[in-house]
Amino acid sequence: MTHGPHRIECDVIGGWACLQEGCGFVEVAARRAIRKKACTCFIAAGIRRCRTISSHDAASAPAAGALVTPAKSARGRGAVKRLACFACRSFGAARAEMKAVVVHEFGPPESIRVEEFAPPRPGENEVLIDVHAAGVNFPDLLVMGGKYQILPRSPFVPGKECAGVVAAVGRAVTTCKPGDRVLAWMEHGAFAEQAVCVQDNCFVLPEPMSFEEGASFGLVYQTAHFALVERADLRAGEIVLVTGASGGVGLAAVQIAKALGATVAAAVSTPQKAEIAWRNGADHVIDVAVPNLRDGLREQLRKATDGRGADVVIEQVGGDVFDASLRALAWSGRLVVVGFAGGRIPEVKANYLLVKNIAVLGLQISDYRDRHPRKMRRVMAELFDWYDRGSITPLVSEVYPLSEFAAAFAAIASRRAVGKLALRVR
Repeated sequence: MTHGPHRIECDVIGGWACLQEGCGFVEVAARRAIRKKACTCFIAAGIRRCRTISSHDAASAPAAGALVTPAKSARGRGAVKRLACFACRSFGAARAEMKAVVVHEFGPPESIRVEEFAPPRPGENEVLIDVHAAGVNFPDLLVMGGKYQILPRSPFVPGKECAGVVAAVGRAVTTCKPGDRVLAWMEHGAFAEQAVCVQDNCFVLPEPMSFEEGASFGLVYQTAHFALVERADLRAGEIVLVTGASGGVGLAAVQIAKALGATVAAAVSTPQKAEIAWRNGADHVIDVAVPNLRDGLREQLRKATDGRGADVVIEQVGGDVFDASLRALAWSGRLVVVGFAGGRIPEVKANYLLVKNIAVLGLQISDYRDRHPRKMRRVMAELFDWYDRGSITPLVSEVYPLSEFAAAFAAIASRRAVGKLALRVR
């Protein structure tokens, strides 16, 4: 039998798949032919039909998506083999191994290594991506440390967002095609040479957007948009206070709030971060490094807003910053909790909400991703439109090679990072 030099074994069905570029044939021993419990990589590739044949020349592989009617075997009953033909575009991109950040035990990033790992296989509703860049996010740090609310089984590849080129798609995918430049997000799996996501979470990039920008765009801008619009019900002319305003979500919230017609006060801790907030559209800067933050934040904000305070707070620091921000809310104000990068998870006295007629709301963006994918796509279309018009622009302050991912997370953990950090994968 003629086949390409590369092949991958399948323990489930005891056969092999030719991995030569453009080849989409899989040989299966007759006694363990495809039945209800087919190998997952077969299902991912979207098998259309299985026929009895005697040989296959990889050089004459069919066009993507074609079906083959092979000749019957001349090898005798005991030696009959089966070859499954499916859309070559789906399996031709398969690889035997890839480089990835792999977590075997939860711990700090410096205890985790880049190593060889089995590549993912796309299901019928999934997209396989050749990753060029991956976004670095604070939740990734929590996942690697075993402190996040959703934890995968080990070993696993961390990383919640990436950008790259579509290598293959399942047969039910309609949102993109092989060769498209895309950004994608997933619960984990982005810190690798290849990643898989469901098609609802894969978006074709605007032409001018780089892979580093794409990998730094989806999660933070979706989070900021849903916090401001869906949860806080922001209206034009209102005053928005953004804490952690020099970080990824913070700068996204500053830019989006301005695009929606709000006045924005950016809460930061250093002059460098203040300068970045100014450059990204902030109308006012609030210093959270003052000695008496409990009163100092409210005094600064009221001075900047003629005594009004904040109609909306996007809060992602927690601890003392949360406590002071709550006191800075105007009558009928809304505070949206996005995270606790400062460490301490704050508590709220219900009577304070009643007396001030204010609301505290939470945002878990992955719930919207899973429950309302169509709404996510509508929001992403609006964000891409703002990007094309120059209203929003991700700030990628530094790009690290994949091998130095631990250094990137050290910058995140120490809160030295500004804007977004990205990993260059290829």
